[in-house]
Amino acid sequence: MKSDFDLLVFLKYVVIALALIIIIFPIVSIFVNSFRPNRDIIVNPIPFSSIEFTLRNYEIIFFDPASKITKGLVNSLIVVPSSVLLVSIFALFSGYGLLRFSFHRVIKAIMLGLILLTRILPGVSAAVPYFVIAKMLNIYDTHLILILVYFAKNLPFAIFMMMSFFEEVPKEVEESASIDGASFLNLFFKVVVPLTLPGLLATAIFVYIFCWNEYLFAFFLTQEKAITLPIAVSWYIGEFAIEWGELNASAVISTIPVIILTLSIQKYLIRGLTLGAIKG
Repeated sequence: MKSDFDLLVFLKYVVIALALIIIIFPIVSIFVNSFRPNRDIIVNPIPFSSIEFTLRNYEIIFFDPASKITKGLVNSLIVVPSSVLLVSIFALFSGYGLLRFSFHRVIKAIMLGLILLTRILPGVSAAVPYFVIAKMLNIYDTHLILILVYFAKNLPFAIFMMMSFFEEVPKEVEESASIDGASFLNLFFKVVVPLTLPGLLATAIFVYIFCWNEYLFAFFLTQEKAITLPIAVSWYIGEFAIEWGELNASAVISTIPVIILTLSIQKYLIRGLTLGAIKG
């Protein structure tokens, strides 16, 4: 029995190691190839297949006048945090209101159904209407249209996430605060929000990642002034050739803000994702 158990443990670690290799290899490949000359990547894209490393790729994406990476990065750093802030504020109040306030069962079901419907519809089905609206309101290729679209696209997800977190707050806590004379605003901001803050931060991180990586709407609704980082990165994929070195360097730059944000509030992210997982 002991040998069988050891074999199972060995197989388990082998499977875990293979899974980690599959997950980590693309990341390592992008990072290493971002320091390799374009000609070497074309000949052999496997990382460490050549010993020649260069910073030329990063020099091109940041200092070449034809490069759009800097503009895309600045625009993303404007659009994405603004969208996340709006989504977080509205999801905070909407999630609590839908969960705690009294509605007729049919009305509540219709409201939740409409919110869910906007989430499950394919994004491409809304791209053309958004394009027409942007042209009519003269906000095409601006930060404003992207902020509004990202807000509308991610709000349903955030509402349902926040509803699940609010559901883990015992009603007895709120009732006790009400009995002690707390007003609704004091009850909400001093009792409910602090208890669900990890969940709110976890939701905000997910929304941030969704907005940061969004390509479809940014492609339809921008042209030059408000292009985001994913659009700028895709410009290195040409019709007849792909600039692999610059493409990998741009991919590295696009991942750094998300990695920094996630690591900086990792503690709250883990607490938010595990909120309510253990009851006792």
